[in-house]
Amino acid sequence: MPDPVVSVVMPVHNVENFVTTAIQSIVEQTYEHWELIIVNDGSTDQTEQHILPYLKDSRIKYVSNDKRAGVSVARNLALRIAKGDFICFLDGDDYLPFNSIKNRVDYLVDNPAIEFLDGWVFTFDENLANKIRECKPTFRGNPKDEINKLSPSCLCAISWMIRKVKEKEYKFEEAMTHSEDVFFYYTIAQTGRYDFLDEEIYRIRKRACSSMTDLNGLEMGYRLLFKNFRQYPISLKRLLYLRYRITRIMVLSYLKAGQVVNSVRALFTLPFMK
Repeated sequence: MPDPVVSVVMPVHNVENFVTTAIQSIVEQTYEHWELIIVNDGSTDQTEQHILPYLKDSRIKYVSNDKRAGVSVARNLALRIAKGDFICFLDGDDYLPFNSIKNRVDYLVDNPAIEFLDGWVFTFDENLANKIRECKPTFRGNPKDEINKLSPSCLCAISWMIRKVKEKEYKFEEAMTHSEDVFFYYTIAQTGRYDFLDEEIYRIRKRACSSMTDLNGLEMGYRLLFKNFRQYPISLKRLLYLRYRITRIMVLSYLKAGQVVNSVRALFTLPFMK
């Protein structure tokens, strides 16, 4: 049998200082059977100029949107043209360790019952020099209920490698710009087993202007996440716990940012989300 092809989906927006490192981390992978699909989501800096030299590699595909449409739209565009047997993701300012693809492909090939494969995710400073925190999955099995609890046992980042299944649709909710990865995982994890490797497979670059520093956007993302989860058959107990988790995350996030008024508002409004 031929070696499986991995489709790497990379949305980019104004990452001129980082996109070369991200692309290079794919080019230097020890596994060679990949396609990298880069979607430029309306960048207004020199991001495109850093991408163009890499298009000499036939494995790299490039699509550019004139206007910014959002990360979910960009990822969906890439997913529609992805040809791989497996899918994984890389944001334009992040980095994959050189064995990230090979080790996950090898495990998925040897374990055909596994549909979603994760691993350790480390967050570094903007220069990728100093580790700030780490997330190590602990869960094995169907991850649907863990996702519903927003559990870090299987939710570290946009770090899953996914075995494509013909019966499934792989599509992000395009109205969501925050927590869109959580809901995407939930939609595809109604069936399928999750597992992880005891090794680093994804490296996040923490930037001051990253989407996760937009707390108002993050709160709106969680509100949409809660609304979208309710489309699925979830017990009242699980909904109440999800509401509690969202409230706790946002209250602590606002407090950490020194936004006391927003923290109090979240404490008294988020528990009544519908």
